Amino acid sequence: MTGLIVIGCGHAGLRAALAARAHGFVGAITMIDRDHAFPPYERPPLSKWKDDEVATVPILPENRIEQADLTVLHQTVARIDPTAHCLTLADSTELSYDKLLIATGARARPFAIDGVGPIATLRSKADADAIFARAQSAKSAAIVGGGFIGLELAASFRRLGLPVRVLEAAPRILGRGVPPRIAGIVQILHENNGVSLQTGVSVTPGDLASVDLVVAGIGAEPNVELAQAAGLDIDNGIRVDAHFRTSSPGIFAAGDCCAAPIFGEDHPLVRLEAWTTAGQQGDIAGQNMVASEPLHCRLTPFVWSDQYDHVLQVAGHPNPSQVMVERAYAPDHHISFGLEPDGQLGLAAGIAPGTRIARDIRFAMKLMEVRIKPPAEALEDPSINLKNLLRG
Repeated sequence: MTGLIVIGCGHAGLRAALAARAHGFVGAITMIDRDHAFPPYERPPLSKWKDDEVATVPILPENRIEQADLTVLHQTVARIDPTAHCLTLADSTELSYDKLLIATGARARPFAIDGVGPIATLRSKADADAIFARAQSAKSAAIVGGGFIGLELAASFRRLGLPVRVLEAAPRILGRGVPPRIAGIVQILHENNGVSLQTGVSVTPGDLASVDLVVAGIGAEPNVELAQAAGLDIDNGIRVDAHFRTSSPGIFAAGDCCAAPIFGEDHPLVRLEAWTTAGQQGDIAGQNMVASEPLHCRLTPFVWSDQYDHVLQVAGHPNPSQVMVERAYAPDHHISFGLEPDGQLGLAAGIAPGTRIARDIRFAMKLMEVRIKPPAEALEDPSINLKNLLRG
């Protein structure tokens, strides 16, 4: 068999296969689905329970996937041979390829503590179903980690009426994801909904001894073992260039498993565990696998999170060199902007009831994309429409 092979049927892998078709590739495309997650489903809803159930939302309608003429193998890849341009499945079947995409994603970082168990993690629909089932009979819950997943689960548990404690080792919640002012609003929101939040704590067996349900949400680890065994360069993920090419000719990587120069080829490598970014990377990688003129990567990361009846959205990427500028519409309707040393907008993080924040974040993303340097005083003035700043 020759043609394109995609290892992984998640967001990045599926989008890459569809992008290859959209750019004229008519040969065979084989997708290898180790997790039996086909048709592929969206992962963000797994921690955001609605109507007292864990919903499965397909990434795309099945007929759209069928129209792309994809061959799906529910198998595990045992090894990749970059020199021979082939791979071997767990049942010893060998498949050759012209181009290969590794989109193996990431796995939840495990957490264990003596005398406490089992401690659940959330990554798949099966994980979410198991946590939901245990929550039905639990009398209390604790979540280790105050990031997006942990806080979304805390809100879901509260909807079930379950008492919840969130234990975070860092000085504040959402330390890697959002600026301090936004994190403070989220903390107040959770406390007002009955969540006990503790920051700056080292979790001990005593903290969890009397809890019925413990879930750890302390980040993810990239699935790089196949790539590493094949001799590909690894740097906090599979190292790729601005075209999503790995260090081995003919092999690409995209999604949570890779570290890419997402802000442009002259910028440092970044590995992001973000749904939207994974899809964008898949689009670019799929096009570059078949195109004569490769597309360069330059993305604006985007993350969203439902926190009760509020929506939190983040565009860009925080870094310590940014100067923060605050725009306050109301105590629970706020945007924090991060200006880079050169004056360009590098971050916009906002929260508000419903979808009120979406318009501002959308225009902030456009400001980032066109590299306009907005005045700080205009960003902090809620009477100034961000759309007007696009005119320079």
